[in-house]
Amino acid sequence: MHASTNPRTPNRVKRRVTRRSLKSSRHFDELDRKLLGGELAIPVFVIQGAEDYTTPVSLARSYVDALHAPRKAFTTIEGAGHFAVFMKQDEFLNELRMRVLPLIR
Repeated sequence: MHASTNPRTPNRVKRRVTRRSLKSSRHFDELDRKLLGGELAIPVFVIQGAEDYTTPVSLARSYVDALHAPRKAFTTIEGAGHFAVFMKQDEFLNELRMRVLPLIR
């Protein structure tokens, strides 16, 4: 459970965590896409939880959009957070199979 939503966390800590999170979000949203991008010789697939509050979906999507790769894709898994690979294992594996297996056959 995140400190800002934990009922045992003192209010002063919740306010500090929330302020820091908001500040970080604004900073990431303002990043220049050119700084994020790069050129890769391999396929890139980002599979992310739709409710990921550690790495905002908008930032991850911007990163993938800025990349140059022979093949790339960005997808979210509904109901999953930052650890989508553990929270929604079946959905994550299905996405991975769907994207990677055609490249190796």
